[in-house]
Amino acid sequence: MIDERKQRILRAVIEDYISTGEPVGSRTIARKHGFNVSPATIRNEMADLEELGFLEQPHTSAGRVPSDLGYRYYVDHFVRAVPADHRLWQFMRDRLALRAREIGAAVRAAARMLSEASNFLALVSGPHLESARIDALRIVPVGGQRALFVVVTDTGIVENRLLELGQPLNPAEVERINRLFEERVCGQTMGRAALAVMKDLAMELRQYGDLVEQTLEVLDRPAADGEERLVVGGATNILRQPEFRDIDKAQMLLGSLEQEETVLELLGEPQPRTRARVVIGHEIRVAEMQDCSLVTASYRIGGDSWGQVGVLGPRRMDYAKIISLVEAVARALSESLPRR
Repeated sequence: MIDERKQRILRAVIEDYISTGEPVGSRTIARKHGFNVSPATIRNEMADLEELGFLEQPHTSAGRVPSDLGYRYYVDHFVRAVPADHRLWQFMRDRLALRAREIGAAVRAAARMLSEASNFLALVSGPHLESARIDALRIVPVGGQRALFVVVTDTGIVENRLLELGQPLNPAEVERINRLFEERVCGQTMGRAALAVMKDLAMELRQYGDLVEQTLEVLDRPAADGEERLVVGGATNILRQPEFRDIDKAQMLLGSLEQEETVLELLGEPQPRTRARVVIGHEIRVAEMQDCSLVTASYRIGGDSWGQVGVLGPRRMDYAKIISLVEAVARALSESLPRR
């Protein structure tokens, strides 16, 4: 634990650095923040903070900048997110409500709003539907050897997938298959439970091998509206940040975002709350992102289906503002998307 004066100096250094992007010196702190001690005393305190790992000195003649540990202490002890302006939250909720009947469109709109409001990079994962219960499951022939596979869950989400069957189906076959789906699969949850039942059905439907195989694929990896599992918004915003003026560095960061599984893992498991989580610098396990901080929160659809929203930006971000924005978008998504 650091004493009160060191805490105040650490906070002043971090907030000045967030504001200016320039290393902060002891004279600046003494002049701007009203400490009743000399610049030399502040310089000694800053040296102590550096020795403790809270500050760094990029160049011997320059002032100091926060370390990952310094940012972590700042976020944990000083940042108090202010609820987003009610008009902004209402605007977000209303815009998302217009797209709520198509989950994928709402997720893309959320990523766009979050990137515009933060001026950083937004990440929004599609809802995890593994806990959604299947209310309806049927195939609808659309001509030739193709059929539309339709899943409706208790969250109100409808998923459509065009299947190539390998053989045409007559009305009696379609009726039999849909009856088996209704009797055996409906009422199960997406993912493992539905997969287990469907695998049991495979023997009874063995003459429809292509249909069974594609049905198992849909139930194994559900994605709302057949849309992306991850939406990235405002990728070019990162290029405007001083930390990423090095083109090679920026390209490596943007390239890492193409690793969908890695980014989804980075967003973490959704939590049954909309409070934000902050991951800073080397706490991020992806090397190309360790000059960044990530702020995430969960949104909810129906009873047990969750997704994540997040902002990725430089460690030198206004944490209170970004936390408020992320929590507001998560709340707006939760209140706009369909529930049953």
